Amino acid sequence: MKLLVYFKYKKIEKPIVKVIDTKNQVVLAFINSNGEHITLHLRDDGSILRNHYNKNKPISIWDNERINIAKEIGYNNPEKHGKYYITAKLNKIDNIKGYHIAGRNIDIYEISEDEDKKRYKKMKKIIIDMPKNNLMIHLYLSTKDNPYIKTSPSFPTSLGNIFIEFDKLNSTVY
Repeated sequence: MKLLVYFKYKKIEKPIVKVIDTKNQVVLAFINSNGEHITLHLRDDGSILRNHYNKNKPISIWDNERINIAKEIGYNNPEKHGKYYITAKLNKIDNIKGYHIAGRNIDIYEISEDEDKKRYKKMKKIIIDMPKNNLMIHLYLSTKDNPYIKTSPSFPTSLGNIFIEFDKLNSTVY
């Protein structure tokens, strides 16, 4: 399944996240971010692995190590592995329901008009109203073993529902 998540503020409506849901894997691609995406993989033991990739990620001391390990394992394009922010299992966090996937500051006025390309016109979409033009969003995965219990906007995936929570304080991306 492919799905586009649009945010709407007043009369402005723009695509923010492209969701690609295949068997045991969900990709959340941030539109207008040069390929940045988060991939959720269902593992054989039932846990969920999160990979957060960004080709513009600043260099870290671990990048060369990740690249060397990818080369040793024989991965294609091992340099790509130096561009991951995180590769880790989603863990339950005390006092938080659901699995926190990521947070992102969204300013609808900064999303390029040309991102709403013709290829998106045929994709299924959901539209979520934003309470203001610039705010922090948080993505949570709700599963049977760790349900997210709020009335935030959501959409279904093969791994569970993904909820979008708005934080009205402006913040940075993390």
